[in-house]
Amino acid sequence: MASAGITLGEDTGLVGALRWRYISSRPLTEDGAFQAAPLSVFNGRVGYRFADGWRIQLDGLNLFNTRSAQAEYAYGSLLKNDSLFALCFPASGVSTVPAAVCRNGVMDYALHPMEPLAVRLTLAKTFRPRQAPPCHS
Repeated sequence: MASAGITLGEDTGLVGALRWRYISSRPLTEDGAFQAAPLSVFNGRVGYRFADGWRIQLDGLNLFNTRSAQAEYAYGSLLKNDSLFALCFPASGVSTVPAAVCRNGVMDYALHPMEPLAVRLTLAKTFRPRQAPPCHS
């Protein structure tokens, strides 16, 4: 896993940032039979900060429109349309498949896809607490 970024700008004026996140291929099961694909994504920001606390910024998320899985898992399931389901639950009521196989089901990938390229515009104001007046004795 790696993450890197650069941010440019001061408290006021033009600001920019570029962020990169990488996650290598990794096993999803203890035996390594199911592997997650590597993931690499870039996000960027450009904006302007005003002295009165206002800021406007434009964020680009998934700048290169990477088509990958944001999260990836492997686990067993047994759906009614799986061929194994008919073997585990035959009309005769007597299954020839070991019970452990029917409990685990069919191993497969489950994933949450990466969101496509998106752009977000933000206008925000930062409020600072007022300074208390000096005390005179």
